[in-house]
Amino acid sequence: MKFDISCLQPKEQASFALRALYEAAGCRKYHMGRFEEYGLYQENRSFLSSEQVITFTDLDGRLLALKPDVTLSIAKTAQPAPGETLRYYYHENVYRPSAESHTFQEIGQMGLELLGEVGETQVRQAVSLAAQSLAQLGKPWVLEVSHMGYLFGLLDALGVPEASRAALLAKLRAKNLHELRAAASAAGLDEAGAEALAGLMQLCGRCEEVLPRVEAACRNQRMRAAAAELNAIAAELKKRAADTLDKVLFELSSGMKNAYARSDA
Repeated sequence: MKFDISCLQPKEQASFALRALYEAAGCRKYHMGRFEEYGLYQENRSFLSSEQVITFTDLDGRLLALKPDVTLSIAKTAQPAPGETLRYYYHENVYRPSAESHTFQEIGQMGLELLGEVGETQVRQAVSLAAQSLAQLGKPWVLEVSHMGYLFGLLDALGVPEASRAALLAKLRAKNLHELRAAASAAGLDEAGAEALAGLMQLCGRCEEVLPRVEAACRNQRMRAAAAELNAIAAELKKRAADTLDKVLFELSSGMKNAYARSDA
């Protein structure tokens, strides 16, 4: 008897499709319990989207929590050998506060984790799988790709003091040109330096439009290395997920806040 996946609900169809995608890429499913010791989240508060966590005292006296996150649990227990790359995917429920309802919500989450020896090859695979994953959902989506090495390479080239970098990155992420120029001036940059930072806001678009300009704007080896990595990611997407290229934006001013895929559904 042949199983017809079209009989399933859309979420179930997506789950089956993603599982097949990840297993074909060499990933193993990671199984975990519903609870985790609260200390794990207390020690890694900055990693969580919210410090609010559901906790309770277990019968043995330990303070436990309903998982608000999966990555921390996997990172705690996975033990890759030197030089080894572990590839896991998961399908779990997490419990997070909702800003709209001001209540906790149970959220189904499916994702991919690469641990251990993670270099350029693994990064390219992860970005390609992210694009292919979003394409499986059947809804409008956009994947933004950035590179912190490129941003920090420019800051190095301009001689921006360490104490001023966080403020400049925040203005870049906010796309606030006026405040970016003010922050650049406060950091001691001249008009040419401020213009170089403002130019990052123009480095946004599809690979064939943006990457030649990314290369042309390089000022040091750190920026050139980052540009080479971005070109390698574009090549991987053309090879593995060519039909997703028009949905992938290379956004060089976004930095860490846009490190995740975004669905517009």
